[in-house]
Parts: sequence; structure tokens; C-alpha cells
Amino acid sequence: LELAAAWIRALRRAGAPLAYSQGFHQHPKVTFSTASPVGEESTGDYMDVVLLKTVEPDELLERLVKVLPAGLGAITAEEVGLRSPSLMSLVEGFRYTLRSANADVSSTRDRIAELMGQEEVMVERRKPRKGRRPPKTKRFNIRPMISELALEDAASVEVSFVTTRNDDRLAKWREVAELIGLDPQSVRVMKHQTHLRSLSKEPTNV
Repeated sequence: LELAAAWIRALRRAGAPLAYSQGFHQHPKVTFSTASPVGEESTGDYMDVVLLKTVEPDELLERLVKVLPAGLGAITAEEVGLRSPSLMSLVEGFRYTLRSANADVSSTRDRIAELMGQEEVMVERRKPRKGRRPPKTKRFNIRPMISELALEDAASVEVSFVTTRNDDRLAKWREVAELIGLDPQSVRVMKHQTHLRSLSKEPTNV
């Protein structure tokens, strides 16, 4: 929520003509491709901003970059159709790098090879339920969701991990980290890319 608020403040400072929702609690129509978990860095996320009038994307991008706080950066901007699907519905997968300073390289390599050689990799996920009912636990095979898992740096533990949507689910980096013997609490996570479904047939203007 704090990250979203920071982006909205920057858009206002950049003079973006933001469109607002209707109703008692009006808010800017700004949405993101995914929620940003605490402790996860990213250089590959998307943001949708609905404006009241047409602006030149590159011009707005230039103004936005000048007012962003330290640690936030905007890379590209382009116009999309107002009737385009939501960003979240377009997400097909992610590319991550997982870095660990205290893991054993040889052990991590062996665990990766073992995991990638299996047809099934089962994990349990807990889904909260309303009221006082206990969380519901389900088991899933996440192996079809792991497109790539490889040790990138032989001198240290730096793992490249790509997850692709399968059966409307994605593998989670925390699950994969634990499976290959990394402590999720000490892993440095960088999301490099958010893969979106192509909208080549969608109009660019509405």
C-alpha cells in the first residue's frame, strides 16, 4: 500500500491528469500487474494509469522520472486501449534471480538437478477462510509451472528461476527456494520480468 501511494504521489507531482473512481471514497484509477511483497526487489513490473485526457507517453514519463523518490524508477510508457483486459489477468509468469550468501553451491546445484528431473513436485498451500473456520490446505504439483531453474554463478549461489502459468497457477519463489535448500528469510530476490499475454489484436486507442 505504501508503494502504491508513493507512485500516486509521484504521478500527481508529474502533473498526470488522473481519472478517479466514483462513489464516496474516490481513488485514482492506478493498478499494478501484481502486488509487491515486502523484501522483494523488482525491475520488471507494470502499472496501469487511467487519465482524463490524452497525453504524450514519453513526455509524461520524462516528468515522472524527475519526481520519483529514490529507489523507484520508470523505464517505458505507452498508450493502451481503455477496453484492454486488466494487467493482473494478463500475467503469464515471472523471471527471478535468487541470491544467497550462506548456501552451499554444490548442494544447491544437486537439489536443482533433482527437482528439474522430477515430474511431480508437490507443495501445500493454505487458503484463509472467512470467520473462525481454520485455513483450508491444498496440495499442488508445481513442476509444470517451473519453466527454468538453473545455477547462474558457479562461485556463489545465484539461481535463475522462471515460472509460467499452468492451470491458472504460478509457482512461488519462496516454495522453490525451500525446495532447493535456501532459507527464504535470507534470500535476496530480484524480479527481472513480468511476462504478459500478448495483446497484438487489441486496439491502441479507444
